Amino acid sequence: MGSPLANCCAALRRPTNGRIHVPPSPTAWTRCAIYTCKSTSMRLDSEVNSITTQREICAAYVASQSYRGWVGLERCYNDGGQSGSGLERPALAALMRDIEAGEIDLVIVYKVDRLTRSLLDFVRLIEMFDRRGVALVSVSQAFDTSDSMGRTTLNVLLTFSKFEPETITNRVRDSICNRKRHGRIHGRLAPFAYDYDDGELVVVEEEAEIVCFMFATFLERGTYTAVMTAVRDAH
Repeated sequence: MGSPLANCCAALRRPTNGRIHVPPSPTAWTRCAIYTCKSTSMRLDSEVNSITTQREICAAYVASQSYRGWVGLERCYNDGGQSGSGLERPALAALMRDIEAGEIDLVIVYKVDRLTRSLLDFVRLIEMFDRRGVALVSVSQAFDTSDSMGRTTLNVLLTFSKFEPETITNRVRDSICNRKRHGRIHGRLAPFAYDYDDGELVVVEEEAEIVCFMFATFLERGTYTAVMTAVRDAH
């Protein structure tokens, strides 16, 4: 028996009779579940929406990986009108049950933030995936968690997806504080003893008298219970 290299060279020299050798189909199939999510219910009833787009793109990617034995599951995991800030989503819960049942090998999402925007929740999900031997693939970000580089890239992207809503929250909070400093109302309801007039707070005298009475009573008696009793007796 010759060396492996010699055997390989002999096989290459062997006539093929004009036929091209096709490698056999994979014996182990990778069952792929596509998960989609849309945070609002806007346009969910339309024929083409974000859920539809996500699913079509993911399905096309699964089909492109058929040479690796990937096959898409028929069951749909679609969360329409569900926020990605938490894990309380019907389709996500169904996905988790099927993973625990050993019916899924790989989860496909269009973007990582469709699965979750929380770094803590993401860590929990990845731990569950690892326990069941399930990989995560993001189509638009071109990586998967089956290798170390994919995991590193995923953590970086998720950090930025968490940074974005936190930045928006800080900006809104600063805007509210600034409007309050300038005597502006943020929202529809004015505080007690005030009213809304062209974006500014104006004092309502009748209610202001009640507020002054409450403060004076507290300074005199020193307890909230006494203030509540005095206000009730006065009215």
